[in-house]
Amino acid sequence: PVMTNNFGKTCYQTVTSMKPYMGRLYAGTYTFTNSKGGIIYSSLDGVTWNQKSNPGITDINNSQIIGIEPYKGSLYINTTNYNTGTQVIKGNVQ
Repeated sequence: PVMTNNFGKTCYQTVTSMKPYMGRLYAGTYTFTNSKGGIIYSSLDGVTWNQKSNPGITDINNSQIIGIEPYKGSLYINTTNYNTGTQVIKGNVQ
C-alpha cells in the first residue's frame, strides 16, 4: 500500500474517487458522519498527500466526493449531500 493511515484523519472511511490531472493524482474521500464533509487530497508521487479542500468543499454536509472530472482546465467535483442534495462544484485546485 502507498497510503494506509486515512490521510491522518480518523473519520474518513474510504477513498471514493481518484483522478489524474495535470501531473497530480487527486483523491476524494467519504465520511459516514455529518460532522465533517468529504475532502479532496492530491499527490505528485502517490505516496505523499496534501489536503486540497476544506471538509465538504462548499458545504460541510457534502459527506462524499463521488466524482472528480477534468473539463476545460478545471476539475469538476460531484458530491453526495443527504441534506440539500447532490452538488457539482467547479474547483480550481492545484
